[in-house]
Amino acid sequence: MVFAGEQAAAVRRGQRRLEPVYFQEVDCVGLPTFMKPAECEMIVALAEAQGFSRHRRHNMLLLSLMDIVDPLFTRALWIDTGLARFMKPMRVDGMVPCGLNDVVRIQKYEKGDLFGKHTDQEVRRADGRVSKYSLRVFLNAIDTEEEAGGFTGGLSAFHLRDGERPVRLEPETGLGLLYPQGDLCSVQEETEVLSGCKYVLRTDVLFCRPDAGSLPA
Repeated sequence: MVFAGEQAAAVRRGQRRLEPVYFQEVDCVGLPTFMKPAECEMIVALAEAQGFSRHRRHNMLLLSLMDIVDPLFTRALWIDTGLARFMKPMRVDGMVPCGLNDVVRIQKYEKGDLFGKHTDQEVRRADGRVSKYSLRVFLNAIDTEEEAGGFTGGLSAFHLRDGERPVRLEPETGLGLLYPQGDLCSVQEETEVLSGCKYVLRTDVLFCRPDAGSLPA
């Protein structure tokens, strides 16, 4: 799917400064209010207007997907949210963060949908850029007395390496999660949605060599 550039750019306005929360047990960074509720609603509405495709893989994956391919939208997610500034000091295997993957995926979980235990793997591009981190953003929240129109169930579970009880995170509208891929990625799952629809934005953070060309500001 391709969004019109003006629509995608309108989702983000003005660079922000992130205030991270660290979940050290599972090597995950929480980014509260990474996106505003109105921005999340706009993305969901645009995605629904374009339509989702249904995916099933045995008993471990059942959900609907659609992809956004829009350079302006991707750049806005990287620059205007403050993510580029936040990640600028990072170095992984001698590489530096340089942007997001061209494809931003929107996941829709309806009643009975889930994503079983899995790890996110690196994406290696022909231009030499390699993804090292995943970015996940919850576009709506669990139903509460204060916030309706969301879903029940659908927790994000990160499993500890020592086999102890997993760390379960409750989705909040606009909350971003940033965590490593590959061998350093914690085993995770999206538990079954019991009612309503859960929407998640997911993409990859790309890294490149420091001398690979222009880097984000």
